[in-house]
Amino acid sequence: MKNLVLILVAVAFVNISFAQLTFSSKEVSLQMEPGKDNKATIEIYNNTMYDIDMEWELVSNDLDDNWSIQFCECNTCYTNDFAPIDQVTQGGMSCPTMSSGGPNAAWYLIVDPGSEPQKYAEWKIVVENITDRIYDTLTFAAEPANSVNAVSLSEEEISVFPNPTSDIVNVQVLNNKKYESIEYDLFNVVGKRVKSGRINTSQFEISTSDLNGGIYFLNLRTAGEDLLNEKLIVR
Repeated sequence: MKNLVLILVAVAFVNISFAQLTFSSKEVSLQMEPGKDNKATIEIYNNTMYDIDMEWELVSNDLDDNWSIQFCECNTCYTNDFAPIDQVTQGGMSCPTMSSGGPNAAWYLIVDPGSEPQKYAEWKIVVENITDRIYDTLTFAAEPANSVNAVSLSEEEISVFPNPTSDIVNVQVLNNKKYESIEYDLFNVVGKRVKSGRINTSQFEISTSDLNGGIYFLNLRTAGEDLLNEKLIVR
């Protein structure tokens, strides 16, 4: 019996040690169209059973100073003057603690190159889960508008239904000329990818009949840019 108790304690300790924040993606990109606020977003979720304290640090930035740039973490935004944010501790954050079960936090980079020359550039940060001493690197990339065949879709052009669901979820792309380059990932609440694939019709079905009931997160993207992050409930 004593050995069994020790084993159970060890298992519980391992589960606690590897609990962490979940990200919609750790690498996102935007296409730079002059005169527009081109945006790349990463959503952060806390799907653990307890609150998580966090802070973050800028590790690299090769964005052009002549571009119009804005980086936002939760409700705090920095515009072009990035000198004060080499390291942002809890006291300087608008969301220093991620509560268990939400709300989620959206962090995003906005770039407008204007008439300045375009180049590939990255904004990279390290997010620290202080509670569990776990680090994650997030990369926001800015790409020249002509670097790939970009697909521009607004959330209004994508419909996901039914939600909640039991057997299937439909993904409908209203502009059916743009669907061929859309990929999807479906994550469970601990951030494990359970399904992935490419949407190859204007209305696509994802089977959920083989999934356990619970909360999942559907990520749609094209050319490395997030199009939609949707919470799904499977019954």
